[in-house]
Amino acid sequence: MKVKESDKYKTSSKSYENYIENVTHEIENIKEERENAKQNSLIAKAQDKVNEAEKELNDEKRRAESKIKEAENDIEQAKKDINNAEKEIETNLKKAEKEFENAKTKIENAKTEITNNETELAKKEGYINSLPAEQKAIAQKEIEAGKQKLKIAKAEIEKQESELEKTKKSTYNEIEKAKKEINKGKSEITKGEKELNDNKKEFEEKIRDAESKLQDAKDKISDIENPTWYILDRNSNAGYISFIQDTDSIANIGRVFPIVFFVVATLISLTSMTRMVEEQRMQIGTLKALGYSKKQIMMKYIIYAGAACIIGGIIGMSIGFIIIPKIIWIMYGIIYQMTDISLSFNLAYGGIGLVLISICIIGATIYTAFRELRNEPAKLMRPKAPKSGNRVILERVTFIWKHLNFSKKVTVRNIFRYKKRFLMTVVRNTRLYSPYTYRVWNKGFRNANSA
Repeated sequence: MKVKESDKYKTSSKSYENYIENVTHEIENIKEERENAKQNSLIAKAQDKVNEAEKELNDEKRRAESKIKEAENDIEQAKKDINNAEKEIETNLKKAEKEFENAKTKIENAKTEITNNETELAKKEGYINSLPAEQKAIAQKEIEAGKQKLKIAKAEIEKQESELEKTKKSTYNEIEKAKKEINKGKSEITKGEKELNDNKKEFEEKIRDAESKLQDAKDKISDIENPTWYILDRNSNAGYISFIQDTDSIANIGRVFPIVFFVVATLISLTSMTRMVEEQRMQIGTLKALGYSKKQIMMKYIIYAGAACIIGGIIGMSIGFIIIPKIIWIMYGIIYQMTDISLSFNLAYGGIGLVLISICIIGATIYTAFRELRNEPAKLMRPKAPKSGNRVILERVTFIWKHLNFSKKVTVRNIFRYKKRFLMTVVRNTRLYSPYTYRVWNKGFRNANSA
């Protein structure tokens, strides 16, 4: 989240920190209100979801109950249909058997009638011989006609009996087939009832489980606690803190190293100008003998040192303000995700540094030149006499001195004889090893923190 009007301030400035602190206080003032609002919002959302789930459950429950009721009605209707079919089969069977019995009775009656007619014809045949010829011929014709009719009647009866048997067989087959269909329907109804009962049981279990979960959700709504509103600024970001710590380390180096550099530059300038003046003793003595004043002679070395300060200062500021920060920024860009850096000359720091280094170097030059110009021209035109050797303090410590060989004794005497050179060597080694020591210590400190 970006704070409104934060673009007016530099992120590294104190005014930006104060502005962010004021905004943080304002946010903290509404913290409780926002926490309550968030809790109410969470409860409302959870309640809406629970209500939606409850509505969906009730709709699903109604649909399932409707389907179960419909299935139960279908099974009941199927049972009624089977019962009606069984009754209808029973009725039709009784009706068919009654019809078969009537048909059989009719056939039996017809057979009896045929038998009676045959008996009568046999009687007539017994009387025919006693009749006159004319009546005998007529009676014979009637008997033949009767026999023909009986023959037709017998064939008709046989036909009726055959049809009756066929009808009985077909009827019983149809009834048997209908009974098999009814038994199959009963089996399907039994299977459907079992499946319906299993579905009802599964449905009831799912409904109980869903209602239990729904009740748990309702209970959890009442357990929703008041949320905690955390106000996190950039100082809560681990990457930013790490970056700031790195920049603080570089800033600490920047506070210490200039002092070391000023001291080293001063000592180097003192040594360089001392050697230059010593090498040009004869020229200084000649110029002084020719009538040049100390000020005119000294200006030569002051201009030389000043030019060196200005040229070195410009080159150093270009490197320090542009090149080194760019290199450091590129190196940190490998670790952090950052935008491009905007670099510019800081004239205040650059001017102060240039003035201080000029004071140190030109001061060292003036001191060296003034020390030589105090001598007379005749003395300056002669080579400088070497320093006289004196007894050193360590010679008085006999139990140490007597154990030193010749080279070590000469080294100790030169240390006390050329104090300035010894000091320069110490400062140079300190300057060389201090950054290395700092890097080793800093690396060890980071590894300890990361562990």
